[in-house]
Amino acid sequence: MNLTELKTDFETIINNMSLIKTFVFDDLFSINIDRDKDYPVFLLKPAVTSRIPKLSDPYENYDIDFFIFDLFKQDTYKTLSEAWDDLKEQADLFVTILYDNPAKYMIVGEINIERGHFQHNDSLAGVRYQFELKVFDCRE
Repeated sequence: MNLTELKTDFETIINNMSLIKTFVFDDLFSINIDRDKDYPVFLLKPAVTSRIPKLSDPYENYDIDFFIFDLFKQDTYKTLSEAWDDLKEQADLFVTILYDNPAKYMIVGEINIERGHFQHNDSLAGVRYQFELKVFDCRE
């Protein structure tokens, strides 16, 4: 599976998740460029590296790095920790969908999770997930 196919698969999954409103495939700086997007936003950073352990291995390994951001104001009904919990719940749902498709995806090792505000934008709260993903590749 090439990077374009992986992006398309992820976008399809996100579009079927009712609470995520926008899918972005770009570097992190782009979150502030288009201010008209609907939130929450799923931002998938381009996987610039992939590895094929052996030519006979039917998997290609990608370093996955994604964020889910939502608008957050201190005067809203939610606390910051509640906003992070909601975002983590959505991220966990996405990861569960990957786990539920072992013929296509396999998460290798641990998942690193960070919670925080987006740098230079106090009105966004976000979670970041990083992990290695084996993706079935139909090379023949």
